[in-house]
Amino acid sequence: MSVADEIVAGYGSVQAGQEAFYQDLHEHPELSHQEHRTAGKVAGQLAKYGFTVQTGIGGTGVVGVLANGDGPTVLLRAELDALPIREDTGVDYASTVTVQGADGHEVPVAHACGHDMHMSCLLGMAKLMAASPGRWNGTLLALFQPAEETGDGAQGMVDDGLLKGIPAPDVALAQHLLPGIAGTVATTPANSPRRPSARTSASFPMPRASRTPTGASGAPTGRSTSPPRRKGACRTSPATTHRNSCPRCSPPCELAPRP
Repeated sequence: MSVADEIVAGYGSVQAGQEAFYQDLHEHPELSHQEHRTAGKVAGQLAKYGFTVQTGIGGTGVVGVLANGDGPTVLLRAELDALPIREDTGVDYASTVTVQGADGHEVPVAHACGHDMHMSCLLGMAKLMAASPGRWNGTLLALFQPAEETGDGAQGMVDDGLLKGIPAPDVALAQHLLPGIAGTVATTPANSPRRPSARTSASFPMPRASRTPTGASGAPTGRSTSPPRRKGACRTSPATTHRNSCPRCSPPCELAPRP
């Protein structure tokens, strides 16, 4: 059994708490730059696992540092924020949150992009690593970025001195949900972003929470319907044009560009 298998073998003891945490995050989403409750919950979990925790980086950003002897420094990243979208999944932990948006109007809020799952997965990995210090060496950085949806959260953390307060990472890894076949993992070479190939996952069991519907229907504030599809329009973001295909769509768009 590999070291990774040995660490992940402890997942059964983590799963119930991870799913409960995910459902709480899903029910209480927060918009970009407003992720105060979410950041507090994440920081509390990291502290409980033995991480040295820094908060308030770039506003609401959180990073936990777990040092475990000599070895590489690996940064794992997830996002804190949700979207101004109304949820209608019908699950018993669905979001009914509404807040005042930047324009002063009341808007619904939902984790329609999967950031609640990203945070839960990262915290689950953080707990497993913290519980297995004899199986690895190095430093683990668990970073939770604010304002990913508005595109300025990462830069805000850097501008606020993030890299001065943590060890320099040798590698930084992020994750994102996408539609796919349950029980598979998609990979792609660094310079070939368009067609990831699915590989069956043997070593990393998929949590039941990953099969829980987390999508939401509705439209962002100010829109009642999506823009009309045009030749070359992206399936995921109809207002966007791609030259060949869109890696965000599954399967890829492969639509011709607009003239």
